[in-house]
Amino acid sequence: DSLKVFSRISHAMSRSAFGMVFNCRYKDNGEVFDFGFPRQKRIRVNPLSKSDFKDIVKDRLKLKTIPKATLSVLEDKSRMNPLYLEQMAIYISENSVLDKKNIIKDPESLPSGINQIILARIDKLTGELKDILKTSSCIGNEIPVDLISYLFRKKYPDVRKYLSDLEKEDILILFTEMSHLFKYAVMRDVVY
Repeated sequence: DSLKVFSRISHAMSRSAFGMVFNCRYKDNGEVFDFGFPRQKRIRVNPLSKSDFKDIVKDRLKLKTIPKATLSVLEDKSRMNPLYLEQMAIYISENSVLDKKNIIKDPESLPSGINQIILARIDKLTGELKDILKTSSCIGNEIPVDLISYLFRKKYPDVRKYLSDLEKEDILILFTEMSHLFKYAVMRDVVY
């Protein structure tokens, strides 16, 4: 629906000089997303270098060294994308995926795309956090604390505690004292 609206705006403004900027990610199958606009310029963010990737893996998994087998699986699963890697590292840490030698026990059991990684993380949350998260996703990327508190006033009197828990889960970030944001728009999209 959004693409239809933008297409209509584009057509209506065709005699004027204007530009629109969109961000998107590759599809889970690795294909490039196509907006379907006639004239478009794509600016790609290049994947991480192998060296940077390895440093991030060690940092996120809190390891001094990383076995080649583990690094290879993470390169493949994350497609060297920093967001995928960060979410995969959180998933690995939360699910005891590494053996004593820091090798991934069962690479086939790892989620295959960013949506699956995020869903697997969301599925592990308590019912209260899921409730608040699902409702928040309907509100948008920015979640006003007074609105979400009002919506849950009878069910959860202290919504701020749950919002804080969602910050600790690395799903929301505190934007102002009066609002939170989804850490990444893709997280909101998946929950929605």
